[in-house]
Amino acid sequence: MSESSESDLKLFWGDLHFHSSLSRCFQTGCGPEGHDGSQQQCYDYARDVAGMDFAACTDHDCANEKPVLSEEDWAGIRQTAAEVNDPGRFVVFSAYEWTNVRQGHSAVYYLRDDGPLIPVNIYPLPGDLWAALRAAGQTGESVMTVPHHLARWTVANDWDWFDAEFQPVVEITSAWGNYEHWGNPYECDPNWSPSKPGHFAQDGLARGYRFGFLGGGDIHDGRAGGHAPSWQEIPLPESARNLRALRRNPLGGGITGVYARELTRESIFEAIRARRTIAATGEKTELRMWVDGTFVGGRAKAEGEQHERRQITVSAQANVPLRTIEIVRNGLTLFRERCSGTSESMEFTDEYGLAKVLPPLPGTDGAGSVYYYARVTREDDRMAWSSPIWLDF
Repeated sequence: MSESSESDLKLFWGDLHFHSSLSRCFQTGCGPEGHDGSQQQCYDYARDVAGMDFAACTDHDCANEKPVLSEEDWAGIRQTAAEVNDPGRFVVFSAYEWTNVRQGHSAVYYLRDDGPLIPVNIYPLPGDLWAALRAAGQTGESVMTVPHHLARWTVANDWDWFDAEFQPVVEITSAWGNYEHWGNPYECDPNWSPSKPGHFAQDGLARGYRFGFLGGGDIHDGRAGGHAPSWQEIPLPESARNLRALRRNPLGGGITGVYARELTRESIFEAIRARRTIAATGEKTELRMWVDGTFVGGRAKAEGEQHERRQITVSAQANVPLRTIEIVRNGLTLFRERCSGTSESMEFTDEYGLAKVLPPLPGTDGAGSVYYYARVTREDDRMAWSSPIWLDF
């Protein structure tokens, strides 16, 4: 997608990962005043307080491999999503969290409200989940399975499992921490559940997988939209005071920006599948990027002079001053620019040949490739990432 053809896209913000009282780990007594923990009230908060354009409540299917959601619960989840979904104002998806304790957790999002509940206690491996979806007549056009907790030690995502049809994006940041790369300053709690090397987003990209980035809150108190976990902010009931011992992401939960043509389920879903997404911690930070005219999430074939030089354009805007804009190429921070205001645009010419600096990645479809993405850091330490752009040759 070129700069001219993406001019009709609008930036919408959402939180696609939070929990209601249907999850056993919901923190009763920590929610907003008068909040009963229902999915309806969680959506009300996401829309009316957090200012989200789209959302999905992703309650756990199982806890410790024992069923939590019943078919009755799942029917209620889909009914609530159908009733709350309001095209043009607030988009909601039927969803749940497939809670594997060995290969990682994945949020399952359906385009429509007729998708099946495929619980992990019956379908225990990612391959089982994908096979069951296909057997139920689902395709990548109708459902996405998005891994989160990428590198959290106890439930790290297993990169040996990957399905390009069902996994167009991964969750790179949440209330637990940032999962961009090993050694980043906001990894998971090192005492309670440390990060696991080899399982970060950059590790999956290094295998030649192509996926974009989402941010999700994974908040368990009913407050969607990037808010910090409530136990960092409010008096806690006696039953929840042990939560203060956990060091979660101090920047807040993650949120997702989507470049879509309109605020409908179909348009948001299509944009996520096309990886036209940005992930942000805590608060909205607008970020756009092009590589030789190819927009965020895109894929192009490098031809002619592109093998030796590529023109990269990045623009960013936030409600607080920006600190830096960085360009990442194949896991290496290739360029960094200091910022001075709340809005910044920059251009950079990558004059390192495609086979230099870091070798090309062997794509799973046989194409060699180089990927780029932008990373923005604000003066309040909050961050944003664009989904990668790939050049194949």
